[in-house]
Amino acid sequence: MTNKPENPPYALLERELALRWRVTARTLQRWRRDGNGPGWMKINGRVIYPHDGIEAWEREMLSGPTRGYVE
Repeated sequence: MTNKPENPPYALLERELALRWRVTARTLQRWRRDGNGPGWMKINGRVIYPHDGIEAWEREMLSGPTRGYVE
């Protein structure tokens, strides 16, 4: 049995998203500056990325035959 939370957090911090995608936090910062990447918001001085925006951007980045199979 795993201790998986029933409700994942609403959003990921910059460092958490960087780990998920195996990029540096600096890459995410550059993407924000250039207007690329998923939607983000700043709350109390911290940049966060809502899960729905992350997942939408991941679907958008899919290419090839797997595109239609992701929910």
